Amino acid sequence: MFLEGDEMKIKFRLPHVITAAIVAAMALSIPASALTVDTTLYGNVGGDVGNVDVHAVVTRTGNIYDYNYTISYYAVGGKSAAIHSFSISNDGGTSYFGAANNAGFSNSVYSESNALAAIEWLGNGNAITVGQTKTFSYQSEYMPMDLLVYTCAADGGGYADGETVGMGAMIPEPSSILALALGLSGFAPFVIRRKKQ
Repeated sequence: MFLEGDEMKIKFRLPHVITAAIVAAMALSIPASALTVDTTLYGNVGGDVGNVDVHAVVTRTGNIYDYNYTISYYAVGGKSAAIHSFSISNDGGTSYFGAANNAGFSNSVYSESNALAAIEWLGNGNAITVGQTKTFSYQSEYMPMDLLVYTCAADGGGYADGETVGMGAMIPEPSSILALALGLSGFAPFVIRRKKQ
């Protein structure tokens, strides 16, 4: 049975309104999120670097992710050589900005010409010694990876390595999702009309 006139217009406008309302609510309700990952970087066998605890916290404000790493260095088995670098792998060449630290290390800067290089802070005469806790951070439009990434704190031939959280794939902005969904919702009346026939 077919509807006629205004009744048909109201019937076929309803999916538009419902779809737009649901998608708008979802886009606007995406909260600021936080992710915490605690891991240990273990000193290499035969090396003179001890273990390093890494406390990683990733928070989101709007479309920007703040990556913060607190590393605590401690001696183990007599290994206590100073650490002269700290790095987070960036195999995907993902862009970042605002790199900072409280360790006296030079700040890492993203370079398109060397995009696959790790996000690395170099001591330049400074070092992290046993018993010290230092923080490192950077920002990115890219969300955390669902897999852990390689991390290394090194001193010459000695190093401590393990895994922590790092950047992954970019997610679309809520406004982009909304626009896409609203565009697709325009097909709803035609699908309903076809089923009615």
